[in-house]
Amino acid sequence: MYKTEGPQKEENEQADYNFKLIVVGNMKVGKTSISKRFIEDTFSSEKERTKLVQIMHKTVNLDETDEPRTADLHIWDTLG
Repeated sequence: MYKTEGPQKEENEQADYNFKLIVVGNMKVGKTSISKRFIEDTFSSEKERTKLVQIMHKTVNLDETDEPRTADLHIWDTLG
């Protein structure tokens, strides 16, 4: 699991928001590359074929003026 910098919730605390993002599109258009760039902040020019569905997770901090909140993002990278 990749977490962004800044104050984080404890492992046993739940995030304030949960989102599932499903990445769909034609074959070989870069769905996996975009997902990995967002989750891992990396990019590889090597082509990696997705087998069925790849689920990635990231916890992000949301800027709130009164109270900091977090969101769990579950990104589903589908086979194109």
